[in-house]
Amino acid sequence: MTRVNGNAKSSWPLDIEPPLPHHVEAERSILGAILLDNHALNAAIEKLKPMDFFHDDHRRIYQQMIALGKAQQPIDLVTLTEQLQRSGALESVGGAAYVAQLMDGMPRITNVEHYARIVKEKAFLRGLIHATSAIQQQALEAAEDADLILDRAEKALSDIKAGRTTEWQKKFHTVDELPKGEPIMLIDDVLPEGVTFVGATTGHGKTWFALSLSKALTQGGKLLGVFNVAEIVPVLYLVPEMNGRTFRRRCERFGIEGQHFRCMTISDGVPCDLSDRVLQAAVRELKPVIVLDTAIRFSTGENENSASEVSQNLAKAIFGLIHLGARAVICLHHRSKDSARSDVMTVENCLRGSGDLAAIADAVWGLQHDRGGGSAAYLKESRRLVRLNVRCVKARDFRPPEDFRIQLDPYIDQVQDMAVLTGESPTLETDAERVCQVIEADTRASLRQIEKRSGIRKDRVKRLASGRGWVQNGHVWEKRAIT
Repeated sequence: MTRVNGNAKSSWPLDIEPPLPHHVEAERSILGAILLDNHALNAAIEKLKPMDFFHDDHRRIYQQMIALGKAQQPIDLVTLTEQLQRSGALESVGGAAYVAQLMDGMPRITNVEHYARIVKEKAFLRGLIHATSAIQQQALEAAEDADLILDRAEKALSDIKAGRTTEWQKKFHTVDELPKGEPIMLIDDVLPEGVTFVGATTGHGKTWFALSLSKALTQGGKLLGVFNVAEIVPVLYLVPEMNGRTFRRRCERFGIEGQHFRCMTISDGVPCDLSDRVLQAAVRELKPVIVLDTAIRFSTGENENSASEVSQNLAKAIFGLIHLGARAVICLHHRSKDSARSDVMTVENCLRGSGDLAAIADAVWGLQHDRGGGSAAYLKESRRLVRLNVRCVKARDFRPPEDFRIQLDPYIDQVQDMAVLTGESPTLETDAERVCQVIEADTRASLRQIEKRSGIRKDRVKRLASGRGWVQNGHVWEKRAIT
């Protein structure tokens, strides 16, 4: 603006209207970024509606991109061109050639949010111009009472201001803006959406329990034959403490297979950072449950014995995965050896550093070997059979089940899962008992004879027998002490 004799004067020629605020390159960059990386659509949708684009052709292209995204279809040159053709908008936007040019000289895809803010700002200014122009026209015509025009002007400006959501308003919500309903349970009474910790000392069955959860989530039905699974959910299992062959054998014992279960072991190299872009891409696409076995291996802190440092790093990384779309993150974590001596599991003794870690969890489960009446022989058997007491020591806004016991052997060979025990001892007749009865009756019985007499497949006989101390020495079975 310039001034002549103290009056404001536009720098634009009198016979030419200045263009409405817009930014062509920002609009093109957003559309090009979505073509190069479909995840950019999510960032754009958070800020922009089709009407925010100044150019009609960009608006139409963006509308069809949203339609493809809602249909869970890939957004590329072929699918977008076909979608525009189907809607009758291809020629009006400049044809397939113009769509292809959107990716030419494409700036950084990571700047999509910045481009979206630019486009949104220009759209706001255009809306302000249109509203004030309408008010000006009404005042010039003077066809209505001035107070009525003023009221209408105040309402129009108020509506514009209300629609201009600031960055902090997107982060901080009123109660009415929060989602309604009860906490979503992926497994009834056991696994809520969000963060779950499973605490136990080394060798107390954390991985076995996590694999049972994984089987239930990826195959549906009931966890342990008891707890209902709401829906099948993909699982990403990260286990940097076990090599691929060992982990595969464990998965096969549970009958875990198919595309819903994916894992990363020590055979794949050092543990990936939870902010790794490949992991983040998998989370965005799969919307999985993630298992961290064990969670401390994914802390980026230098001192793993510092509870506060571990919890701060883990919390930030875990919440980042939830924000990207993970339905739940299951963190396997160590109990201290001293606290594990307690007969009663609590939040305080189930997680090392529990004061910080338990605070971020929606559920915390404790595992320890079943001690029975306290006899050393019983405890030794519990360790051999992986017989565990299970207790939910924290449940945020859901009612957990009563304490229960589970056992791995010999049920893993019968039902490909752990079993819930009832009463004072296991209630299922064991295959191992039937095998041992045949061997005790005839120590020279062959594998084929044992299979015929017991009904147990011969490929399982040796393993079941060895668990009870029986080994073959040539053609004769011998009983040896179990170590």
